[in-house]
Amino acid sequence: MVQIAQKKFETLREQNKTMPPARFLVQNAQQIAHFADEQFDTVVDTFGVCSMEQPLEMLREMQRVCKHNGHVLLLEHGRSSYEFVSNYLDKHAIAHATRWGCWWNRDIEGMCAQAGLDIVESERRHLGTTYYIVAKPQKRLHSV
Repeated sequence: MVQIAQKKFETLREQNKTMPPARFLVQNAQQIAHFADEQFDTVVDTFGVCSMEQPLEMLREMQRVCKHNGHVLLLEHGRSSYEFVSNYLDKHAIAHATRWGCWWNRDIEGMCAQAGLDIVESERRHLGTTYYIVAKPQKRLHSV
């Protein structure tokens, strides 16, 4: 997936010669521990929370490397806003994860809160299973 994203960014840059200077870094979200705190204006993840072994830790790292006035953008799928759909996802979660490596019944909004992200905007589609989330890091206490 990282290679596909890198090619898309290269194509975007080629097609938009008038684009203001910006640095795009395509990185596996599980490998960002070496970045400094508050290094990025925006951190983006697409359909990664469902497949990470430690999704809460990944979200905490994304929150940590995002500047305090920056944004974390997530396009994810998880628990439905409809109980009957969530019941189906729960019933088949192990089989689905075994086959596809995806835990499709995770509580994405709850995990964001646990990771230190404040949701600014959230939209849900596909019977409430697809999430578009704009979040900000919670205020950090800096030592004086």
